[in-house]
Amino acid sequence: MLTPPSELPRLPRTIPSYWPIHLYTLLQIVITVIIFIVTLTIAGPAFPIIIIALVPLRLFVMKKMWHRETLRYVDAWACRNGTPEDNEDRKAGLETPQPSPNEEEGQGIVLSRLPSKP
Repeated sequence: MLTPPSELPRLPRTIPSYWPIHLYTLLQIVITVIIFIVTLTIAGPAFPIIIIALVPLRLFVMKKMWHRETLRYVDAWACRNGTPEDNEDRKAGLETPQPSPNEEEGQGIVLSRLPSKP
């Protein structure tokens, strides 16, 4: 969010701008601050429950707030074997986008059914 737009990596064609990514990052910061504040209060022992509750939040709520490709892009650095959206694509019989091994991490998406670059 603080990086000048000219220095940001190019986005895949499926993501029109950085705004959804910035909003996702802002939400992560807000959730982190809330969790930190909760740990400093009498409700501190609820910390593991809050962390566990973040999983369904990501899997069910966030996919209604952000486009599938945006979530796939922000999760790409952490998900070696794919993203939660990939599982849904497999069930629906769709092609599963995967990061290109020849490009920098988090940049560019190719379809798994297309041949890789030489």
